[in-house]
Amino acid sequence: MLHYVLFVILFVSAINCLGRRKCNEAYNLKGSKNRDTDCAIAPSLAKQESKRWNAVVGWHCDDEDEKLARALQESLDAELLPQRTLIKCAGCKTEIGRGNFEKFMGDIWHSECIRCRACNQLIFETEAFKDKDRLYHKSCYDRMCHVCFKIISANRHGIIPVWNKKYCYSHETDGTPRCCGCGQLEPIDVEYVQLPDDRNLCFECLHSSTMNNIECQPLYMDIQEFFEGLEMGVEQQIPLLLVERDALNEAVKREKNHHHDSLTIGMCLCEAHVIRTVVSKPRTEKGRRISIITVPYQLEQHWHVTAILVLYGLPRLFTGSILAHELMHAWLRLNGYKGLEPEVEEGICQVMAHKWLESELLAGSGSSSFSKFERKLAEFHIRLIEKNPSRVYGGGFRATKAAVNRYGLRRTLEHIKRAGDLP
Repeated sequence: MLHYVLFVILFVSAINCLGRRKCNEAYNLKGSKNRDTDCAIAPSLAKQESKRWNAVVGWHCDDEDEKLARALQESLDAELLPQRTLIKCAGCKTEIGRGNFEKFMGDIWHSECIRCRACNQLIFETEAFKDKDRLYHKSCYDRMCHVCFKIISANRHGIIPVWNKKYCYSHETDGTPRCCGCGQLEPIDVEYVQLPDDRNLCFECLHSSTMNNIECQPLYMDIQEFFEGLEMGVEQQIPLLLVERDALNEAVKREKNHHHDSLTIGMCLCEAHVIRTVVSKPRTEKGRRISIITVPYQLEQHWHVTAILVLYGLPRLFTGSILAHELMHAWLRLNGYKGLEPEVEEGICQVMAHKWLESELLAGSGSSSFSKFERKLAEFHIRLIEKNPSRVYGGGFRATKAAVNRYGLRRTLEHIKRAGDLP
């Protein structure tokens, strides 16, 4: 049957071609005075050729076959025709119909969609500012809340560092979700992803988030190589565990040497070997019983790092800075640093996190795979470390960073080990 239908198609195409050829022959006849008449004769000539062809092959096409062939041919023609491209408005994302539309800032818009998102007034291209698919007057954008998109009253706004996005003070206490990765507040037209422990993630941070131990291993290896590049390799194979917030809080309660912060996001679990040693000569009491006096003796030079715990679900750069901080705790323990003041220990660990973020920012500046958002995210966490108001973490970082800038990392570490304080 398939061969039969294809033969019909070829035959119809041949007849059409023959008709066109006869028309061309008639059109080009030398001395023809009426070319319209010649073209009218051509189909008749083609029909005569068709009859002669039928007489030769002994085949006739009935009406049913002809209809089938024509339908199949039309179907094939339809598939070859280019599909009409649907043009959508850059603002409302609906199809541009026959209504009013115009090109504005490089895109096609419905005329009624070309309005300022903040004040809802008409806008001209010379005074327009575009943020994603939203249009604003430049003056409105500078005074707009990036959460509710309303104009903020003077002196009644906050600013998220690095992102330079203003917001109404009321959003600090009205339950507006904040991304735990980048600190940005959730706009009313976007819905953040909520993790099981009630933390929220924006979609940009979700894209690079580390959700389990396997996903985090390549990053962990990068941090270890970073330490090795500073000639500070960690010889012990320390397990890395990504955990929920509740598990991290439980570990904090059990760990005696941890310096608590308002929100724990990482932790280095360590233990020292403790034995009891005899400090007095044995003496005989009544009967055959001998008594001794013992005191605990801590082998502080032989610390064992049990594991590094990191809060799961954070973006890669944030997770990496936590890993660098906690791995520095492990390095200090394994290399005999003891009895350090919290400001000194947390300060040098924050310096390592800061140095890793700076190295990532420098390496990513020439890479096309390092997005604009990632660059901003690195700058955001660098700034958080630098501006941390905590006496232990913020003050400790700034004092230790000043010492490292003046004496270098190696000399600063040597002095800390020898004196237990900053140079």
